[in-house]
Amino acid sequence: MTQDWSTVPIPGSYDDLYKYYGDPRQPGFEAKYIVTQAHQVGGRMVNIPCHVAAQERLHLVFADLIAEGNIGLLETFDGSFAIRPIRGASNPSLHSWGLAFDFNAAKNPLGAKPTMPAAVVAAFKRHGFAWGGEFHGRPDGMHFQLTIPHTI
Repeated sequence: MTQDWSTVPIPGSYDDLYKYYGDPRQPGFEAKYIVTQAHQVGGRMVNIPCHVAAQERLHLVFADLIAEGNIGLLETFDGSFAIRPIRGASNPSLHSWGLAFDFNAAKNPLGAKPTMPAAVVAAFKRHGFAWGGEFHGRPDGMHFQLTIPHTI
């Protein structure tokens, strides 16, 4: 039976992440949870790996950007699934689960004033993603993640 991800609670802690979304450090995690979607970015098709829990939402974001004529605002795809800690911290990044996505990194470096186009931010937020450009303390304008508290 396929998991209905719409019924899975939004995690409030790392314990919840591991419980609901799997443990990326375990053998078989990628085969079980990571899928790849092809989307237009920067005028070409790119493969974007993501957690199965995020696949429908990510697809809807791209559908909206295309329908609104805003797909060209995504110039580069700069990463998603990568098992690693948060930059400058020891906690795992949501990239480790394939629940976070980076776009237009050269124009939106970590810690700099974000310049992500408002139409891109709106499309992601409309489909349940938080934007790193709104993180308190250290903005991350390239970053979008499933709506999971930034405090974990």
